[in-house]
Amino acid sequence: MIVGSTPRTGNVRLRSIALFAVGLALALALTSGTALADSPAPIEGTWNFGSGQVAVQEAPGGGFTGVVVAPVTFAGCTHPIGQLIWNITGSGTSYTGTHVWFHANCSPNPGGLSTWNITSESTQYTMTFCTAHPGSGAPNPAATPTNQVGSTICYDLVRLLAPSTTAPGVPAPAPAGNGIPTITGTPKAGDTLTCHPGAYTNNPLAFDYQWNVDGTPIVGATNATYTILKSEEGLTLTCTVRAVNTDGLGAPATSAGVYIPIPHVFRCPGATGRLHGSTLGLVTLGMTRKKVQKNYVHSSDRGKKYMDFFCLTPIGVRVGFASPKLTKTLSKKEGKKLAGRVIWASTSNGFYTVKGIRPGATVPAAKKVLKKLAGPFKIGLNNWYLAPNGSSTAVFKVRKGIIEEIGIGDKKITHGRKAELIFLKSFE
Repeated sequence: MIVGSTPRTGNVRLRSIALFAVGLALALALTSGTALADSPAPIEGTWNFGSGQVAVQEAPGGGFTGVVVAPVTFAGCTHPIGQLIWNITGSGTSYTGTHVWFHANCSPNPGGLSTWNITSESTQYTMTFCTAHPGSGAPNPAATPTNQVGSTICYDLVRLLAPSTTAPGVPAPAPAGNGIPTITGTPKAGDTLTCHPGAYTNNPLAFDYQWNVDGTPIVGATNATYTILKSEEGLTLTCTVRAVNTDGLGAPATSAGVYIPIPHVFRCPGATGRLHGSTLGLVTLGMTRKKVQKNYVHSSDRGKKYMDFFCLTPIGVRVGFASPKLTKTLSKKEGKKLAGRVIWASTSNGFYTVKGIRPGATVPAAKKVLKKLAGPFKIGLNNWYLAPNGSSTAVFKVRKGIIEEIGIGDKKITHGRKAELIFLKSFE
C-alpha cells in the first residue's frame, strides 16, 4: 500500500495499486476546500505519490506542475528524480493536463476527466482526486466525474511539507551549490565510497547522484554510495551531484577524483600505453607472435593455439592471431601475409578506451561516437559490434547492452558483414 495515499472505487476502497497507474487520467478540475482559505497556494508543496514524492507548484497563468523529488515507481515504471510528471493547464475550476510517462517500459497513456479536492488536516493537507479511465472497470455513471467508459478511481494523497511561501505563479529558484561534492572512504577494490553533496541554497529537497570512472558515467551507479570494482584499479572515480527542489534540477557539480591504486601482483603488472589506431598497449596489429610475447615478457600468458592472454592488473589483454580457418577464406597471397600475425587485440581493462568508450559503457553511448557501428553479431552468449576506427576496426563484445570488452581488428579483413562474421568466428 502507498504511504499516505488510499485508493477507492467510487466510495469503495480498491486493493490494486496497478489501477492507480492505469487510472491516472489527468484531465483535471481543481476545487479548494474552505478550510484552506488562509493559504494562497494550498496545492504547493511535496506530496506522497505512489512509492515516491512529487513537488507541486502552481504554474504562471493557472494550473500546476509536479516534479519528482523521490523516484516514483508503480506498474513497472519508474519516474526518476527531476522528471516533470504533471503539467496541468487551465483556468477557474476546469483543468486539463498530462501525466508524463518517459520510462522505457511505458508509453503515453492519456485518460478521461478528473476532479481534485484539497482539505485541511491539522498542519498537513489531503488531496483527493478521482479519475475516469477506459478499461479501469465497469462504467459507473453515478460517480464523479461521470464516466461512461470505465470505473472511477479515487485516491487520497497527503502532503508532507507546509505550504510553499513562494507566491502563486512565481517559480522558486533552483538549488545552488556553495561548494563541490566530496568523497570519503578507502580507495580499494571491494570497499565502499560515499559521495557528500556539499552545501546548497534554495531548499533542495533531494539529490541526484552519478558516479564516473575516468570521466565516463557508470551505468546504474546513481546512489550516494558506490562499491569499488576490481576492474577500476588504476582508474579515477568521481561523483557528480545535482540538487532538486520544486523548480527542478540545479547545475551539476563534480567532486575531485579519487585514484584507485593498483596492487602489486607477481607477473601481472599494471596496464601501459594506450589504445590508438592499430595499437593496444604493447601490441600492434600485424606483429608476429614472437614479438608480442617479448613485449609482454613481464606478464604471465595463458595461451591457446591462436590466442594469447597476457596478465595485467586488474584485467589483461587478449591477442588473436590469424588461423587457418581465417586464412583459407582469403587469397593465397593475403593468407600467407597474415598467417601467424596479430589480427585482433581486446581487453576489459578500463585503462583503455576507443574514442572515449571504455568497458562498462552502453551501446547507445558508443553509437553516439562511432556513427557507423555495425551489429549485433550474435556468437554464443555474446553480441559483437564493429566500427571503422582509422587504421583499424573497433571491436566491442557486449552483453545485455553493456560493453564488456573493447578492442581493434585488422581493417583489411573486416570489410562488409560477411567478412566481419568470418573474422569473429575464426577464433572459435
